[in-house]
Amino acid sequence: MLDIMPDLGLIQHEWTTHGTCTGLTAEQYFGLIRKAFNSVKQPTQITSAKTQLTMSPRQIKQDFEQANPQLNDSEMMINCASNYLQAVEICLTKSLQPMTCPAPRDCRASTIRVPPVH
Repeated sequence: MLDIMPDLGLIQHEWTTHGTCTGLTAEQYFGLIRKAFNSVKQPTQITSAKTQLTMSPRQIKQDFEQANPQLNDSEMMINCASNYLQAVEICLTKSLQPMTCPAPRDCRASTIRVPPVH
């Protein structure tokens, strides 16, 4: 899971806080997370950038919508800290279908920095 959740503490947190309540084994639970992760295409303009990008949260959402026509604005949340992109969250049902995020809390910065993906 380190390729999609690059912190052992986060992986443990996800299992103890969410996974243990599902009735699934750890293998099944993390397999479902991987399936969800693989169901969303990451925009090439973001993943192929060689240098830091400066974008608005709305631009990031538009790029994800273009790469994933099944998604719309209300099904994504952009998280930032200190004017850097922290995460793009996609809200999914238990059957991995896009759904309106229950508590949308987008980044409020007008522009944020998006470091190149390594």
